[in-house]
Amino acid sequence: MAGLFWNPTFSAEQTTYDVNERSTVTLVCKSNSWRGKVRWTRDEKTYSQDDANPNYRIKWNKNEISLTIKCAGDSDAGEYVCEVHFSKSFQKSAAITLNVWNILRYPEERQTAQVGGSITLRCEVEHPNTELLKHTYWTHNSKEINKNDVRYDATLLPSPSLKIHKVNDDDAGSYEFRVKGSAYMYASHSNSRRCVCLEVHPKVIPLENKYVAHLHKKITLDCETYGADSCMWKHNADVISTGNRYKINDDMSLTISPVRQSDEGRYVCEVTNRAGISATSEEIELCTMPSDYSKLPSEYSQLSETQLKTNEMEKINILMKEIPDNKTACIYFIGRYGAGKSSAISSFHSVNRGRITTIALPGGGDSSFTREVSCTEIFGGKVKLYDLPGYEGTRQFDGKQFSCISDDTTKANSEGDPPKCIVYVKDCSNQLTEEELEIMKQVHDYVKPRDNLQMVTLLTKIDRASQNAKTIPEMLISQELCTAVEQISGNVQLPVNCIFAMKNYHREMDSDPAIGWLILYTFRSLLDRLLDIHERLRLEKVVHT
Repeated sequence: MAGLFWNPTFSAEQTTYDVNERSTVTLVCKSNSWRGKVRWTRDEKTYSQDDANPNYRIKWNKNEISLTIKCAGDSDAGEYVCEVHFSKSFQKSAAITLNVWNILRYPEERQTAQVGGSITLRCEVEHPNTELLKHTYWTHNSKEINKNDVRYDATLLPSPSLKIHKVNDDDAGSYEFRVKGSAYMYASHSNSRRCVCLEVHPKVIPLENKYVAHLHKKITLDCETYGADSCMWKHNADVISTGNRYKINDDMSLTISPVRQSDEGRYVCEVTNRAGISATSEEIELCTMPSDYSKLPSEYSQLSETQLKTNEMEKINILMKEIPDNKTACIYFIGRYGAGKSSAISSFHSVNRGRITTIALPGGGDSSFTREVSCTEIFGGKVKLYDLPGYEGTRQFDGKQFSCISDDTTKANSEGDPPKCIVYVKDCSNQLTEEELEIMKQVHDYVKPRDNLQMVTLLTKIDRASQNAKTIPEMLISQELCTAVEQISGNVQLPVNCIFAMKNYHREMDSDPAIGWLILYTFRSLLDRLLDIHERLRLEKVVHT
């Protein structure tokens, strides 16, 4: 009976343990002895029941002897032997191998990836049992990753890695490399990170790096977004408030309508995903250009107003030489009373004489000041300006108003009536009505079959058309003016290059370079249209507009 106490035997159900670094592991062996003093040894290290180190605890419960290592480290790897000492004798178990994997040493504990891109997660493993690597797997948020998913590529050599293709928002979270069937439990450790954390960033790519928008039109700045739940746009670093002229669409593009010159600058789109992570696009440059219906000449920005005025006068003098000596250029001004017909004629005389003149007295009351056709000559009599009585009430055009202009013949030649330009004057500060557009159509229908006539429209009082426009350039590109030009061109079928805009001298006591330039530019444009008629008649080629 006593021999049982002096010759204890040991057995172990598991002789090899594989654990992750900083995990808890319990080594177990069984003995048929129930008396004596127990200790565990590893190399020259001894662990006894009397040790004060809380990381190691020995327990003997009936016939089971265990050693628990609460937080396994590299130094704990090796071969362990359990010994039972009784008096001067002892017995020991066979060696139990503990392998400590350094899986928790991730080269990068926090990584970032963009939606739609790819990312490779790596860990460093030092373990002698390479066969065990065949039974490893990766987890995402503690759930095993399906190796059959084509978005994942898991490799073991030279070190375990997991490549994720076509990253999406759901890929964010923690990733771990684990061993199947290993007998260990994870232990919490406040000073260690036992996984690699992946942050997924949204992605935003501008479709264009530069946009050119017509003033008063609509423009949409487009970006391709990936993994974004919300967005905001910035203009020159200032956040854009939606509403009024700005709208952020469902696809996170930005629509500006109508476009203003102040909208020029640099834009960025900043997107945010549901995790609160943001991404910012590259800068998008927005440039503006006058509307197709703008009346601002391209050369305006290249010269000073004084130089422009001088250049226009030189161009007019050249055009005057093209008018045959036996011909007179005739310009007829018609329109509703108060539209600015007489003021326009006086303005042409003012820039020609270099001082403000009211040679054609303006009206503007409840009825037309001009009661009969009046005529004034300019530039030595080579150009005659006719001021016709203004329309009143709902009076329709019937052709009788042009009895002083042309007879009923529909054909003319270079030897017949001189070229004549019919200028329909429209007050731009008053909204266009269907009735007035209809009158313009009737005038155009009257002029169109007559080879020696040309119709144009002159928009006046452009300074009153827009409350925001303060300078001549701003007036010529204002939304109100461009809208009027578009309406007239579309409804009357009048080419845009036959629609002009001008600010008359009205309240001014002295000449103004900006106003003077615009008046000369308009007058020169009228001469161009007249010479077009003369050229058509000379070549006997009729091109109706």
